[in-house]
Amino acid sequence: MPAVSRTKIKKATPKSKTIQIDFSSTESAFNSVQWKDADDWLQEAERQESNGERYQHGPKALRHYQNAIISYSIASKISPSFESLFNAARVHFILATDHVPNPIAALGSSIAGYRAAIAWEQQQPAPSIGNVIDAYFNLGEAMAEMANVIEEGAAEEVSLGGEEKDPVKWAMEAKVTFEKVEELQRSEMERVFSSSSVSTGGGDLNAEPSTESGEMEMESPVGEYMISSIATITPSQIIDTLYSLVTNDLSLLSLLPAPPSAESVPHSSLISSLLAALSRLEALGPLIPAPPPKSQVTEQQLTIYHLQLSVI
Repeated sequence: MPAVSRTKIKKATPKSKTIQIDFSSTESAFNSVQWKDADDWLQEAERQESNGERYQHGPKALRHYQNAIISYSIASKISPSFESLFNAARVHFILATDHVPNPIAALGSSIAGYRAAIAWEQQQPAPSIGNVIDAYFNLGEAMAEMANVIEEGAAEEVSLGGEEKDPVKWAMEAKVTFEKVEELQRSEMERVFSSSSVSTGGGDLNAEPSTESGEMEMESPVGEYMISSIATITPSQIIDTLYSLVTNDLSLLSLLPAPPSAESVPHSSLISSLLAALSRLEALGPLIPAPPPKSQVTEQQLTIYHLQLSVI
């Protein structure tokens, strides 16, 4: 299952008394209590999500996750924020990957939600680059998952049409998104380290990053977590992004029609792009195995290499 996000929201203080809320719909939930403050609904969303995590699977977990989405949605309507938009999208992704039989609709909501969170953050007077990077990374994961479930046949059960039903289209969008994430991460990391050592493969990548920018260090590098603070970019995060990029590229390679020759386009272009990503990945970690040579590379070699990466 794809892992999403890199930061964690500070847990809200539980309410001292449980209030009965009618979660039949967003409107009924809003009208069933007197809360007019977005923070109240963010706290309720946290409570509902925690209950969903406690049940883990089954109808009760599903119900609590759906209640959390409604609560995040109400919070967004009262006072839009990155937290409410991002976390609603993240819970939709959780539903898509583990709780609903047909994940297409939930993935569509997740993708739309991450796009909305990015747009909201970018419109702020002082946008958080950490928030933007997190949302773009999760957006890429959701797009890659959409490609996977469509390829598995899930799209036949819903009303997707045209390009929306093409797994190659989603995998290509995921590729572009992961590349953007890497670009943003490298740019921010170079700014923090005040050098270009990451992009050239030199320098001390294990050195502690500068905190002069005032950014807070994240609580956890990977996982289905919620946003609370800006995260300093580290080499391990870029490795995560490159791994997602490589994984998606391999999936994309398998989705393309069989080429008439080894020099076929877009196969040759995609393989070149994939090998370039693998080289950047190798440069970031001494434990990363060297990618296969560019000359006469085959899909089988790339798959074997990917398996080697997966056990690191």
